[in-house]
Amino acid sequence: MNEERIGTIEQVEVFLGASARIEFSGTGNDSERYGHISRVLKRFDYPRRGKRERGVLLRYLQHTSGYSRAQVTRLVTRWQRNRLAEIPLVKRYGGPTVPFPRKYDRRKSRGTPRPISGCWSRWTKPMKMSADPL
Repeated sequence: MNEERIGTIEQVEVFLGASARIEFSGTGNDSERYGHISRVLKRFDYPRRGKRERGVLLRYLQHTSGYSRAQVTRLVTRWQRNRLAEIPLVKRYGGPTVPFPRKYDRRKSRGTPRPISGCWSRWTKPMKMSADPL
């Protein structure tokens, strides 16, 4: 989508009104969507806008990025704190440096997971054999 033609808040409102029934999905990875959010906030000079105009921009970013309202609000807050940085929005999380130990074998990934020790006594109760009441 070439959204560079949208340059005023009124054009954003027209876009939102026209595409209300169109559902956008967040295509691309998070860094592309973060870049899109940064470009839009910078182009519209978000910090200097009034409350109504900021709300319109938030709805526009929610609509075009595919993020929820709460996530867009969090990203905009982070952008405002770091807007003078070269890349104001970056993904902050990754995998743990020391992951939890594995509970199951990697050897058999198909079927029922088997505990490493091979003992099922913790998961099943032994069956009691009783005399047939007939």
